[in-house]
Amino acid sequence: MGSGKGIGVGRRLTRCVMVAAVLGFAGFLRAEEAVPAEETLEAIAPKLDKGMAPWKGFAPGSWVDIRTTRKSPGKDESISEYRSTLVVGDGGKREVQMRTWVLKSGPDGREVRELAEESFATQLPAEAWFESPVLKQREKLVIQGAEIECRVLEATLVQKAQSGLPGKDDLRRTAKLWYSPTVRDGGVVRIELDADGRRFFEAFSWDAALVEIAREVPVGAGLVRCIVWRHAYVTRDEKSTTTGETASSDAVPGGLVKSVQKTITKTESGCQEDTTVTEVTGFQAKPEGSD
Repeated sequence: MGSGKGIGVGRRLTRCVMVAAVLGFAGFLRAEEAVPAEETLEAIAPKLDKGMAPWKGFAPGSWVDIRTTRKSPGKDESISEYRSTLVVGDGGKREVQMRTWVLKSGPDGREVRELAEESFATQLPAEAWFESPVLKQREKLVIQGAEIECRVLEATLVQKAQSGLPGKDDLRRTAKLWYSPTVRDGGVVRIELDADGRRFFEAFSWDAALVEIAREVPVGAGLVRCIVWRHAYVTRDEKSTTTGETASSDAVPGGLVKSVQKTITKTESGCQEDTTVTEVTGFQAKPEGSD
């Protein structure tokens, strides 16, 4: 894989990485409100920190193998496989190094699967935080047949601008969250986002709801316990709509375990439907401080 292809793959992954990071996070509540202890800022902030930084808690050398399969009508199925590894780059800054899996001829003439020598590095997901959070009313949502009482929160999700990207302003999204301390792996039951559309991202709206809290997802020869979200992503001009499910786990570097997405794009000749499956096929998780 040359550098041009690497950049293309990195851009296609941006939305999947963003989805995994946001879906894995916990709530963020206003400390001065008179709320039960399990809903205070002090109780939730550590989960928020973990979720918004899906590589946090993992030491350099942690890696994840990912396969992406894309299907489009009238076209051959496209499959790409690569390994993302947490490394320490120039200046001691942590980065994710990406290398593709390729087939080469072995000494006996048979094809051998190995990692390409060429690689490229991407920055970790940008630092993100919630600004001006406000607690709202309580609402009840249903997950797997069970009624869950939630607290509604409104805030602005701010993603810090990264160096090397067009534009230097932070990306801001209006967020509405439904939080319940009874739900494991973060406590967020539903989230709605509305973005301003600067830099790589077109303006969009996004709605995601937790549908399962303990699905066993096959990874390699084992199973990973995940939370599963169903989500819809619509561009502001309504030319593109993406729906799908994402399974995530904080036991896997990067958070993402499996994502199945269907995108319908309006074109001059009609509508084009693409299906993309992104799944982890193996990983190595080295805990922070294990070196």
